[in-house]
Amino acid sequence: MKERHTHMIERKERNITLSEIGKAIGVSVSALSQHEKGVSRLKDENYRKYIYYINNNDNRR
Repeated sequence: MKERHTHMIERKERNITLSEIGKAIGVSVSALSQHEKGVSRLKDENYRKYIYYINNNDNRR
């Protein structure tokens, strides 16, 4: 499994939306979606922010 798929699964398990991440790190929902689907890549700095946000936020109740 590719790393981006692992992060997508973790994001979904934590109930974090692409919109939430996008607002927090300044990246469009479209760019995040394309990254998760493997259509395009995020810039390195934005990718690090994306991973950091997922690892440090959890909306599970």
